[in-house]
Amino acid sequence: MEALLPSQLRQLLVQETPAPRPLLHTTPTVFTTIDLAPAFLALLYSGILLSYAARSFRSYRKGHKEIIIVHSLSGITELAQFYLPTHTSRTAVPISAVLLCSIQSATNLVLVRKLHRGNPALVRPVYQAGALLRLALILAAYHLNSHSLYHDTIVVIHAFAYTRLICYLLTTTSTFSESEVPEYDCARKRSNEVGISVAQTYTAAVYGAALLAMGHMELRCAGVAFLVLVGLIIRIEGWVAVRMRRAASGKISRRGAWDSVAWALYWVGICRLSVLCEMDRRFS
Repeated sequence: MEALLPSQLRQLLVQETPAPRPLLHTTPTVFTTIDLAPAFLALLYSGILLSYAARSFRSYRKGHKEIIIVHSLSGITELAQFYLPTHTSRTAVPISAVLLCSIQSATNLVLVRKLHRGNPALVRPVYQAGALLRLALILAAYHLNSHSLYHDTIVVIHAFAYTRLICYLLTTTSTFSESEVPEYDCARKRSNEVGISVAQTYTAAVYGAALLAMGHMELRCAGVAFLVLVGLIIRIEGWVAVRMRRAASGKISRRGAWDSVAWALYWVGICRLSVLCEMDRRFS
């Protein structure tokens, strides 16, 4: 038998004993080719709808049962269309996305028009700003054929899930010492401990969820733009409230252009809640 040279022996050993592959490379290809984002989102939203919405659906937004159904279905369809795309939707923004976003945003404005949850003076402008921002983003995405702006339009919907998650986290760990939150009322007092109220929890969750959603956007100035829009809506609500009270008291004999704008904003819901409810009672 012919003797092997040391170099030939070394080459033979390398060929017969290959180095172990990394763990990721040994994973079956069926797991590495599946996009887990749609499956995760489906489980997340299914859990929220089954555990949260199912318990409070009858009392949620009384008088708007049909609207909440349309609002929910349009949002779910938007998510499905984006995360389960066709062969063209990764580079183009379909007209159906504009239609679905318009429906979801319009029903959002209707549902929060007389919202009393949390601190309405702070919560309502956040929802209204989100709806208006989504409309502006989807129209820009469709006009510019921009998939990044389309993505930014979609991630705002995730604030719904973040709000419920934050509410859950705060309600399960909502006990603090009096020295940590001395300005809060002792709603649930145990020795020297106080509990954060439901209204405070919901208000904090809405703001936190909105900022989390803005953080997922590819548009760098989205968070700042959103906060500016919220502040602007709060100021406009005060202006509309003054105009509506003047109109109701008869101090305006002739309606001008600005009064027409104030009436339009009032019907949309961009008005202080107390004045809005008062005007609704007068007109009903």
